Amino acid sequence: MWHDAIAGNPNREDGISMDEVERIERALFADDMEGRRIFTQACKKAAKFIADEFEINDLPKN
Repeated sequence: MWHDAIAGNPNREDGISMDEVERIERALFADDMEGRRIFTQACKKAAKFIADEFEINDLPKN
């Protein structure tokens, strides 16, 4: 998994925990994401999940 490469959110003093990384990985790798193929509902679902995570963590969208 890619969690070993995570440096953390520079806007958060405590960075990101392994539990948080694993939560995000589980969500994105879930069967209902259907491999996140382009032009599918699953791709849109994954994009919404990521956008929501950006908003929750007060990260810029662009």
